[in-house]
Amino acid sequence: YRLSGERLVDAHSRDGFYVPLPTEAALRELYDCMEERLLTCLARGALPGDRPYKRPTPHDGAAEATWLLFDTIALKTRVIETRYITQQANDRLAPIRVAKRSLFPDAHAELDELITAWECADIARLARALHAYHARRLNRVPDIVALLNEARHAPH
Repeated sequence: YRLSGERLVDAHSRDGFYVPLPTEAALRELYDCMEERLLTCLARGALPGDRPYKRPTPHDGAAEATWLLFDTIALKTRVIETRYITQQANDRLAPIRVAKRSLFPDAHAELDELITAWECADIARLARALHAYHARRLNRVPDIVALLNEARHAPH
């Protein structure tokens, strides 16, 4: 039931738990929330620190590597509630990132730009890259939702 409380699954009476499929409006809000929270983390002092960031290899999935970068940024903020909200939005977007990977074949290059800006602590550059990242996804929301619905109805 904790996953239900975190809004990662829906609990259906006598029918079990299901991963909720977002509507276009809900997905737009979630992407907006994710971008706003990451920018808030940066505005509240999130910086990479002394240890080098572990860059993903070409074999690592872009979805997992994106989750890790955004989680790292959240962990570096000093405001605990901002960290929590950012991590929750990141977790809710994780399965969507995996499902939509075919829509963004250049995700590794896009992620490389985000990581480079983070490693250099170039907050202005990172903010621009985060905005571009989220804007691309917002433009493809109808395609993402359609892809999620197709996957839901595909035989397993």
